[in-house]
Amino acid sequence: MKCIRHILCQAAWFICVLGWWNTASAQPLASGSLPSDIQRVVSRGELRVAMPVFDSPPFFYEGPDGLAGIDAEIARGVAQALGVRLKVVRQAGSFNEVIDSVVRGEVDMAVGKLSRTLTRAKSVRFSEPYSMSRHALLLNRVTFAAFARSRDFSEVVRHFDGTLGVIQDSSFADQATRNFPRARLVTYKRWDDLLAALTRGEVTAAYRDEFEMQRLFQQDPALSLSLRVVAFTDTQDSLSVALPYQSQQLLALVNLYLAQQRTTLDNLPEMRKMRKQP
Repeated sequence: MKCIRHILCQAAWFICVLGWWNTASAQPLASGSLPSDIQRVVSRGELRVAMPVFDSPPFFYEGPDGLAGIDAEIARGVAQALGVRLKVVRQAGSFNEVIDSVVRGEVDMAVGKLSRTLTRAKSVRFSEPYSMSRHALLLNRVTFAAFARSRDFSEVVRHFDGTLGVIQDSSFADQATRNFPRARLVTYKRWDDLLAALTRGEVTAAYRDEFEMQRLFQQDPALSLSLRVVAFTDTQDSLSVALPYQSQQLLALVNLYLAQQRTTLDNLPEMRKMRKQP
C-alpha cells in the first residue's frame, strides 16, 4: 500500500512539474533575457539601417510609394522579424561612408548594394551573400583598340595597365589595386561621371560588377556600338548586409532571415529582371 501511495505521489509531482514547464515555455522571453545587441534594438523599438543617399535600382531607390528595391525589402523584413519599426538613415555619400556609419555605431546594420571585401571585413561583420555578380571591365572600343594595338586581347585585359576608371570609395576602387596593380587608376564620385569619361575616351576601361554594365545596354542598346563588356569568370562581387562586429546575435538573425526568405527574395520583380538580363 505504501508503495502504491509513493508511486502516486511521484506521478502527481511529475505532472505538476510538467505543467509548470509547459506554462513557462509558452511565455515570451523577458526582455532582459535577450542578447545585448538584440536588446538594444527591441528596447528602442526601432531598427536603424544605413543606405547610401543616392539611388541604385533595383537594389534601393525612391519609388512612387517610397523606398523600394531588394535592399529595402530586406531592411523591412528584418525589422518585422524583430517586431520593431524601421528607420532608414540615408546620409552617406559613398558605399564606404555607409560602412563607416556601421563602424561608428550610428546604425544597427547597413544594406545597400554593399560588397564584401577583406578591407571592410576588418571592421564589420558581413551576412551571407544575397546576390552575386561577376567582376567586369567596360571598354571603350576605339580607345582600347588603339591601346592594345596588335597584342593578344585576353592578355591585355588580364594584365591591364592602361587608364582604369573606378567609383571613389567603392569596393572596386579597393579591389582594383590588387586585381590590376599596373593600371593607372582614375576615381570618379559617381557612376554617371565615370561613364561620361569612358565615352569621351578619358579612360580606356571602367571596373565594376557585370550587372551594372549589362543594365546599361538594356537601357540603351546602341551603347554596344562604342562600349564592350568583358566579365571575369574567376572573380565575383558578393552583396551582403553589414553589421557592427559586436552584433553576433543580430547577424545570426539576419542570416536566418535571408535563408528563410530566399525564395521570396528571388521572386521579387527586381530579382527576376536581373536574371533576364543578357
